[in-house]
Amino acid sequence: MPIDDMDCPNCGAPVDFAGGSRTTCSYCRSQLYLTDGEVKAESALNDLLGDRPVTRGAATTPGVSDVDLDEIAELLLQNKKIEAIKLYRVQTDLGLKEAKDAVEAIAATGQPPLPASPGKTAPRQSASTLGCLLGCLPILLFMGVCAAFIMLSSQIMFRAFGPLEQAMQIVNSDPAVTRAFGKPLTLGAFVTGSISSSGSSSSTRFSAPIFGPTRSGELRVSGNWRKGLWDLSIWVVYDADGEEQTIFITRQVK
Repeated sequence: MPIDDMDCPNCGAPVDFAGGSRTTCSYCRSQLYLTDGEVKAESALNDLLGDRPVTRGAATTPGVSDVDLDEIAELLLQNKKIEAIKLYRVQTDLGLKEAKDAVEAIAATGQPPLPASPGKTAPRQSASTLGCLLGCLPILLFMGVCAAFIMLSSQIMFRAFGPLEQAMQIVNSDPAVTRAFGKPLTLGAFVTGSISSSGSSSSTRFSAPIFGPTRSGELRVSGNWRKGLWDLSIWVVYDADGEEQTIFITRQVK
């Protein structure tokens, strides 16, 4: 057989070496070369197979009888791995990852992988989830301690240096507040605001949630301290029938 007229071992198409020892099949794009008077292929599939032939015909592996290895092999021989994966998915209704693994197994061994044994399931993620929770637990505890410290610090600061205690006594003794909330009123844990001082005077502005037997609301206080007295403006804000209500109180206290 002249070297300028031979057949591709992958697809059977005639190839022309044009007097040389290497060429490319114009049909399946296999890289071909001459050795000892025979045509050998260096296609991507042959590289994966180590020159082992792909099994032709329908698969005989139990559980994968619908797979046509002939079609899959032809696509792999033409370096069309993506098309082979798509075809495998159509033939088996498997997911993308499973089909990809199966096609790679066909390229490596000539057969799809064995199906999973009955009763075996994928490993559960409970262990990893539990590990994540245990790993995050110290951080959550630290955040909780920090939040508790901030709330306690705010209470202490406004009680020691501001008129928080006085404001609570005022609202607990006000008749309008008692009618709206019941009695007694209790203060929420978190107080936000600021206190500033300059020489013989101070000023403050803060707010905190308050709770009574019949409803909850918000306490807002603005005050100035001078010559031993707090001049306070107090707003008690709450919701009644979907509308915001405000009770305003002004008082001077020590």
